[in-house]
Amino acid sequence: MSLTLSPGTRLGPYEIASPLGAGGMGEVFRARDTKLNRDVAIKVLPAAFAQDAERLARFRREAQVLASLKASRDEAEDKRDKVVLIVNFFDELRRIAPAGRR
Repeated sequence: MSLTLSPGTRLGPYEIASPLGAGGMGEVFRARDTKLNRDVAIKVLPAAFAQDAERLARFRREAQVLASLKASRDEAEDKRDKVVLIVNFFDELRRIAPAGRR
């Protein structure tokens, strides 16, 4: 898996800890929210997809679905123009992630 972020990378208040997996819509990382002192999962949309209106709309719909499930989420762009989705991290994420994509 060719990762776009490495442990220690900062995206605003979030510090990347480790990769969780990758799939067709991006890469997912475990990170630490240094402002709120909590673990989060960050999904990064590949740069090429961020330029594709259809894929960007799909990514935003995913954020809306997560919000409707009461999962805390935030959208942000870092200085390197990465579009990211941030949700509270819980170990259940590992259980539901497809084994072939870890």
